[in-house]
Amino acid sequence: MIAYLQPHNSSSSIYSLDVKWIQGINSAEYEMGLVMPEPPSTMDQQLTPTQKANLHEVADLMLEIYQTLANMRFLNPAGIIKGPHNIDNVRELYEKLGLDPSITYLHKILPYIDIFVAGQTDFFQGGIFADFRLPEDIEQGRDPFYIGPGDDDYEDEDGPYMRPWMTALSLVGNHQSVILYDARRHRIWIIDQESWDTTDPAIRGNADRAVDEDYESGERSVNENSFEHVPSRPAGDVLRDIIRWYRSLDILPGGGENSGREWDGDELPLRELYIKHGWPDDFDGDAFQAERLSYAMSMEDTETQNGDDSM
Repeated sequence: MIAYLQPHNSSSSIYSLDVKWIQGINSAEYEMGLVMPEPPSTMDQQLTPTQKANLHEVADLMLEIYQTLANMRFLNPAGIIKGPHNIDNVRELYEKLGLDPSITYLHKILPYIDIFVAGQTDFFQGGIFADFRLPEDIEQGRDPFYIGPGDDDYEDEDGPYMRPWMTALSLVGNHQSVILYDARRHRIWIIDQESWDTTDPAIRGNADRAVDEDYESGERSVNENSFEHVPSRPAGDVLRDIIRWYRSLDILPGGGENSGREWDGDELPLRELYIKHGWPDDFDGDAFQAERLSYAMSMEDTETQNGDDSM
C-alpha cells in the first residue's frame, strides 16, 4: 500500500521533498520509496520554477527586512510570523478578486507582522505592515491608495490600477508611500500617495533616472490611476537596498503616524544612539533601548515642566 507524504501544513500548497518539513514521516521508508510525496497543487503547477524562485526571493528578503527591524529593537521578534500560511479561510475572496496564482502563492509564503505582539504598525516611509491572511488587508491591497476607481476596465480613464499579478507589500499610512510588486516582471515601485511619484531613495533626485538602465518607466496610460509610468526597479535590488539602508542608518525605523515620539528621529537622536551602542555589528540592544526610553521620558518631563511654568 502506498502512503502519501503530507506537508507540515496539510492545507498548504507549498510542496517540498525535504523531509525536514514533514512531521511523523519515517525517513527510511521515504528513502525506500514506501512513502510518496503528495502531488503538487493546481496553483503550484501553474507556476514555473523561475516564477517560484522570484516569489521566494521576495518572501525571503521581506523576512530579512523584518528581522533587521527586530534587531534594531523596533519590533518584538515574536511578532514576526513566517510562512507558509494556511489561507483556506480567504481562498474564496482570492477567487472573487481574480488574483493571479503568483500573487496567491506569494501571499501564502510571505512573512507577516502580528502588530499586537510586535508592538508596531508602522513600516517603511510611513506605510504600515500588510497581512494578507486578513480579508480587509487583501481587499485594501487591491486599492492601496484609496482611489476607488469608478470604471471597470484597466484602459478606462478612471479604471482599476492593480493588475491581478500585482500586489502591495505595504499599505498606506497617513498619505505616504506604498511598496508595490509586479510578479510578472519581478519589479517594485515605491510610490507616494499624494505626489504620485517614486519615493525610492535610489531613484528620487536622480537627474539621469529617465535613461538609467537600472530603472524602468512605462508609457503614461489613459487610465489616470495607473502608476506604471512611474520608475520601478528589479524587486531583489529594492528589497536588498531597504535592508542596507536600515543597516547603514540612511533610513531609521519609526517616524510614522503610529510609532510614537519615542521613535521619531526628528525629536530623538536615534541615529547617534544606534552608533553609540554598536549598530550594526556589535549592537547592545538593551543599552540602546534604555537610553532611548530615557531620552523620551526626559523630553516628556521637560514639556510637562514647561507647561506647569506657563500656568
